[in-house]
Amino acid sequence: MNTIPETIRERLLKIKALYERGATEHERATASHQLEKLLKKHGLKLDDLQQTPSFKKYRFHFRNEWEKSLLNQLAGYVSGWRTGGVYWKEGKKRTSILIELAPTEYADLIMLYDYYRKAWATDLKNFFGAWLEAQGLARPVSAKPDTPELSAEAIAKLLLRYQLKQAIVRLPAPLKQLEAGH
Repeated sequence: MNTIPETIRERLLKIKALYERGATEHERATASHQLEKLLKKHGLKLDDLQQTPSFKKYRFHFRNEWEKSLLNQLAGYVSGWRTGGVYWKEGKKRTSILIELAPTEYADLIMLYDYYRKAWATDLKNFFGAWLEAQGLARPVSAKPDTPELSAEAIAKLLLRYQLKQAIVRLPAPLKQLEAGH
C-alpha cells in the first residue's frame, strides 16, 4: 500500500464521495473522471484510499464555558462524531483541551472555531440587547427630527433585536418600587 499525503488522500476521498452521491449522471461522470485522473497522477489505486489517516493531539484554548462547548461540538462535527480523542488539561483552571484529529480535521476545526466564535459573540451582543429591552432595562431611544434614514443593514439589525425581544419572557421586578419607577 502506498503512503498517501493526507491532503491528497482527503481530496481524493471528497471526489469519491461526490461520485457516490452525485445528484446527476453528469456530476457522477465528472467526479469519476477526476478521481481516475488523480489516482493515475499519484500512482494510486482506489483501495489505497482506505489507509487510516494519521492522528495527532492538538491543543485548543478557550476563554469561557461557551467557547469550550463550541470546541467540543465542532470537534465532533469535523471528526464525524468519532468517540474519544478529547483530553482535558488537569488543574483547577481548565483553559485548554487536547483534541486528537487528522491534519485536515485540525485545519477545518481552526477555521470553523474562528468563524463560529465570532458569530457567537455577535449573536450574544444582539441577544443581550434584546434581553435588556425585554426586561425594561434598556435606555429609551427617541428619534430626532434630523435623524438620517436607516440603512438596510441597520433596519435588519433592529428587526432581529425586535424578534429576539418578542421571544424573551420578562422577569418580575425584584422590588415593587423598581416596577413603579422609584
